[in-house]
Amino acid sequence: MKFKTLLVVVLTMVVVFGGVAYAVKGQTGGGVPQANQVAQQQQTQNQGEDTQIQTQTQQQEQTGTTTQTGQQQQEQVQLQSGEPGENKPKLEKNRKELRRSEVANAVHELLAVADRVGGIGEQVRVIAQAQQQNQNQIEESVEKIEKQNKLTTFFIGPNHGEINKVAKLTVQNEEKIAELKALQTSMADQAEIQKTTEQIQTLEKANLEVKTTLEEAQKTFSLFGWLRKLFSK
Repeated sequence: MKFKTLLVVVLTMVVVFGGVAYAVKGQTGGGVPQANQVAQQQQTQNQGEDTQIQTQTQQQEQTGTTTQTGQQQQEQVQLQSGEPGENKPKLEKNRKELRRSEVANAVHELLAVADRVGGIGEQVRVIAQAQQQNQNQIEESVEKIEKQNKLTTFFIGPNHGEINKVAKLTVQNEEKIAELKALQTSMADQAEIQKTTEQIQTLEKANLEVKTTLEEAQKTFSLFGWLRKLFSK
């Protein structure tokens, strides 16, 4: 009887210790593949989240750029569709900044042409530099003309000193452009001829805009001018 009881106890202990050993093995050595699988799943999930975030960021950046462009276009439309004279100062400022930028780009392109065409390159360079200097002086004078006190303009008229200065500079620009056209006939490369033609057109356009501004300024009503015309009859 005691032997049977002892045998049952031994068998029970074997079964218990065997189960514990199996469980421990599952949590240590046997659990490594499962842990690796979990880690791989987590890594895959993280990569997916990173990709999603990058995609969303790119979409937001693209949307932001589109929105910004749309806002710029909307502002331009609002400026052009506003009440007469209401948005004129801002339109004038934008036009001057654009003109200055276009002339600067044209001069830059002409200087690049001068480096490539050889013999006449130095003459092209001198003309391009003169155009840039003249344009800087023109824009400064136009600024003074447009910023003159309205009361002063009403009594004595526009700033004739600056108007005359700008007029002389536009004539100089026309002369330099004519010289550039003459030099263009000596160019052999068609690509350089085309490039020079494009910059000439830009410079002519800027010069024409300035002359139009001068004409508008000279048409401004002034009490002094009106009296002078009245008594000169």
